[in-house]
Amino acid sequence: MNNLSKNDFIKLYRNVLRCHKILQEPMRSMGDQYVKTEWRLHKKATPKQAIQFYEQWNMYCNIILTQRDSILKENNNSDNNNNNKNNNNNENNNNNENNNTINIGQDLNEKQMKSLNKKQLEQLDKLKSETSTVYTQSDK
Repeated sequence: MNNLSKNDFIKLYRNVLRCHKILQEPMRSMGDQYVKTEWRLHKKATPKQAIQFYEQWNMYCNIILTQRDSILKENNNSDNNNNNKNNNNNENNNNNENNNTINIGQDLNEKQMKSLNKKQLEQLDKLKSETSTVYTQSDK
C-alpha cells in the first residue's frame, strides 16, 4: 500500500464519482462536490496522510458498491416476484414506493469518532447540517 502512485489516486477518484451514480439528487451532486473538495485539499498531504486518505476513500467506495449490488439484487428479486405473480396495482405501487428510499453509507463507529480532531469534527457537523437541510427542503 506504500507504493501508491498518482494514477492510483486518479483511478480511485473516478471510482468514487462512479459510485455516486446510485445516489439520488441532491445527494449525488453534494457528494460529488465533497469528493472534489477533499481531493483538492489533500493534494499536498504527507505520505502517511495520503495512505490513510486512500484507504478510507477506498473503503467508502467498497461500501457503496456492496450496498449498490444489494439494492440491485433486491430490485431484481422484487421485479421477478411481481412478474411471476399477478399482483394487484396497490401492491405494485407499494413496492415502488419502498424502492424510492435508499439508505446508502455507514455511520462512524465510536472508535472512528474518537479519532477525529477538532477540525474534522467541525467539518462533520457542517456536513450533517447541510445534508439535513437538503432533506428538509426536498420533503416540502
